[in-house]
Amino acid sequence: MNYQLIALDLDDTLLNKEHCLSPATLSVINKLKELGLILTVATGRMLVSALPIISRLALSGPMITYNGAYIKDVGSEEVIYEKLIEEPLAREIIDFCVDKKIHLNLYQGDQLYVAEKNQEVRLYQKIAGVKAQAVTDLKQFLKGPVTKLLIVESDQERHQDCCQLLKKRFGSVVNITDSKKFYIEIMARGVSKGRALQLVAKRLGIPRGKVVAIGDGRNDLTMIEWAGLGVAMAGSPPDVQAAADLIAPPHDQDGVARVLTGLFKL
Repeated sequence: MNYQLIALDLDDTLLNKEHCLSPATLSVINKLKELGLILTVATGRMLVSALPIISRLALSGPMITYNGAYIKDVGSEEVIYEKLIEEPLAREIIDFCVDKKIHLNLYQGDQLYVAEKNQEVRLYQKIAGVKAQAVTDLKQFLKGPVTKLLIVESDQERHQDCCQLLKKRFGSVVNITDSKKFYIEIMARGVSKGRALQLVAKRLGIPRGKVVAIGDGRNDLTMIEWAGLGVAMAGSPPDVQAAADLIAPPHDQDGVARVLTGLFKL
């Protein structure tokens, strides 16, 4: 099969444990571009967080961010797709998180807002390479729809409980998934990386069978299932691995570079 489009998750997939691109990864990406492959980022990150990596990879064209809630062509600056969580629903979720004493990130206009700078915010900032703006009261601050909401909860028991409660209360009106073990990601209903990748492939005129998707988290599951070739990283949740056609070596052992080298005989 002559694959034409490769969609790459970033954290725990393309990036190493220092959240950086390794020399081996950069080399393989450059070789693929020389062969005429089109590469897109498909990440849960904010666009502003993904842009330094996109720039380092020298990619252009449509890029999938916020788990598919926002697609932008970084060459033409055209916003291809955007689907937001409406303000009344966002307010309900803020109330839920305040009541449960859960930390919440709010994303609006490619900016990150939090109630206060705390341990969870510092962890997120270190991973994403962005700065949060503390506004004291998210509900009072909020005006208009939001791109995404994200809970940071490192206690695994509380994380699972929060995820279950959120899905029970809001699962019919928003998309709730997890990426890292301590993130719970909340997007508008119908938003997913799989749906976003489908839109990008259609825009580029590339059939499903010629698309490769590589990821590690449950937020990657829909694109791994949709792509002609779905690749899960070693260490991915069992359901993600079960949906994949291939399992790549661990992300901190140049797993993406190694699997693409074999796939394209570089």
